[in-house]
Parts: sequence; structure tokens; C-alpha cells
Amino acid sequence: MIKSLFCVIFVRSIFVFTQTMHRLKSMLQNNMKNFSNFEWQSPDNLKFVGYDWQSEGSAKGVVCLIHGFADHTMRFSHVAEHFTQQGFVFTAMDLRGHGKTDGKRGFTPDYDTLMKDIFQFINLVREKYKGLPLFLYGHSMGGNLAISYVLRYHPDYFKGVIITSPWLQLAFNPPAIKVAVGRLIGKLLPSFTEKSEVDAQGLSHDPEVGKAYKNDPYVHNSISISLFNGISNAGEAALIAAHRFHLPLLLMHGTGDPITSYKASKKFAVQVRHDLIKFVEWKDMKHELHNEIIKAEVLKTMTDWAEERVAGS
Repeated sequence: MIKSLFCVIFVRSIFVFTQTMHRLKSMLQNNMKNFSNFEWQSPDNLKFVGYDWQSEGSAKGVVCLIHGFADHTMRFSHVAEHFTQQGFVFTAMDLRGHGKTDGKRGFTPDYDTLMKDIFQFINLVREKYKGLPLFLYGHSMGGNLAISYVLRYHPDYFKGVIITSPWLQLAFNPPAIKVAVGRLIGKLLPSFTEKSEVDAQGLSHDPEVGKAYKNDPYVHNSISISLFNGISNAGEAALIAAHRFHLPLLLMHGTGDPITSYKASKKFAVQVRHDLIKFVEWKDMKHELHNEIIKAEVLKTMTDWAEERVAGS
């Protein structure tokens, strides 16, 4: 009797396991069908890698991601899947010196070079997805870059801009002596980089996020003085020029972010024209809202906002 019962349970377990693996395999195959990457050369002969996630069904629009410092696109794959499930194409590139794109880790010749890289990427996207509403989405350092892109180029081809936890100012003051020495060395050796460890525990209340970040082979911990100064100066300039931001903007920041300054985001938000800005404060949340314990609500806020912009066109 016990032996027979054991056999039934064993067979049933094998059946359930087989069915689960089949479903997972089908999901993976479907995701791969909708996913692809592409490459292009920059004027200084670096190979850039871009990524596309196609929408499920007819596309409502295209979301263009600019990721943050030390980060890379594939850490946003779940964000991409959420947007595609809501009918949006999701596209991104690894910035120079990040992810699978060429270049010394954490180095850029100057801030203008980053702007030109993004300009080239956006032109490729516009050519590929003609006629579809475009959205620019920047996180952390990518938020700084996206804001500066809008303020510098005054593009009229974006339906809206989504910014999360932008590096307008840091939430802490780097050691003054380290900054001073770094600047001195940077003048003598422009490509010199130094370690800049991101506090993995400051990313999310979910400890698994920090663990995965530390073990990710495409995450690096190097930053050049040219990159640090470029981002810092652009952040201060953006705070001065915030009143000139002319596109619909969803700006979100966690009040518990220990990496980039929530107060700086708020300072930027109050200067943007009232009818253009939606500023969302996530109480006590840390730096990566898209990886936080309330990420489902965060992602829904983004897609709902984007859908409203498309519906209003």
C-alpha cells in the first residue's frame, strides 16, 4: 500500500516537473523570438551593442533606455518584458565602456562624446521605428544623460521622458582628497580610472538584487575623472536650466536613495512647467526603483503614464 502510494506520488511529481519545464522552455523560446541585438561603429571606431525587445501584438510606441554608471542593459530585461507585455517596443544600448560595448571600463573622453553616442543610437531607433511614438527613459547616470540630451538638443520627436533616480547630485560627498588627487592625475593621464564601488545594498531592499549585482560579470567598478566631472557638471547645469525642459516628464525617486540625491530631483521637478511634470516620490525606497520591493507598482506607473501620452496624441 505504502509502496503503491509512493509510486503514485513519484510519477505525479515527475509529471508536474515535466510540465513546468515545458512551460519554462516555451516562455524562453517566445522571449527569444521577441529579442534581438544589433551593432554599429562609433566615429572613434568602438563597437556598440544595442538590444531590441519587440512588443506583444501591434506596437503602441518605443521606449529607449539609457542605463546608469557601471550598469548594463540586460539588468533591465524584466523592465523590457513588462513594457512589451503592455504593447511597447523596448530598445537600449550599452554605453561606451559598459556591458558588451567596446571601450575602457568607466572611461569617456568627455561628456560631449556621450551625447554624440546617444544621438547616434536615437537616430538608429528613429529610422528603424518610423511613425511610432518614442519615449526616452534614463536611470541614474542615464537620467542625467537623458535630461541633458533634451536640454541640449531640444528634440521634438519624443512623446515623453521617463527618469528614475537621476544622478543630478550624489546623495553623499565623495572624499575631497580623493577628488582632488583624481583631478590632478586626470590632467596628466586622461584615460586614468579609479575604483568607484557602488554600494550594492543601496540598490534595493531586496537583498537578492545586491547579490546579483556583485556577481554580475558585466558590472564594473571603474570611473575616470573625465566621466565623473562630466556627469557632475552636467547635473549642476541641469538644475539651473530645469525651467527649459519642454517635454512631458515622469520623474521618480526613492526618498531613501543613498546613492543619488532625491532632494536634487525634487529641486529639478519644481522648476519644470506644472503641466509637463509628474513627480513621484517613493517613500523609503532605494536607488533602483525597478528592482525594489514595490517594482510591480513602479513599472505599472511607467507604462500607465506612457499609455496616457500615446492616447492623448
